[in-house]
Amino acid sequence: MILIYIPRLEPVSWKSHAGWGARSYNPRALEKETVQLHLRNFYKEEPIDFPVKVHFEFYFSMPKHFSKKKQKDALDDIIRPLRKDCTNLQKFTEDCLKGIVIKDDDLVCEISSKKFYREIPGIYITVEKLNSEE
Repeated sequence: MILIYIPRLEPVSWKSHAGWGARSYNPRALEKETVQLHLRNFYKEEPIDFPVKVHFEFYFSMPKHFSKKKQKDALDDIIRPLRKDCTNLQKFTEDCLKGIVIKDDDLVCEISSKKFYREIPGIYITVEKLNSEE
């Protein structure tokens, strides 16, 4: 099992390429490079080349307009973030894992995620080997 924690980084949603043809570009290129830099610093081994299960926990910073009661409820997981879509958060982070932690994202056979408010934003990733009978 591989446990990865990227602190102080607000989770980012996947966004499709913008532009057309030769003018096509990735609008999340800078964010992707930042996450990949953190992953390279954390994971120094060869990328995994077998089926895996991946679990993400996305920690969002507390909104400034929250009252003290709302802040307490958010830290107790009574109030959860609704803004960013879990599947788009997964997709972006899974793309960042590709080539660094896992060889290709088609090796991910099971995936799950949760969103929380925390005082310090970040991303917590768990990668587990799946028992395969191939």
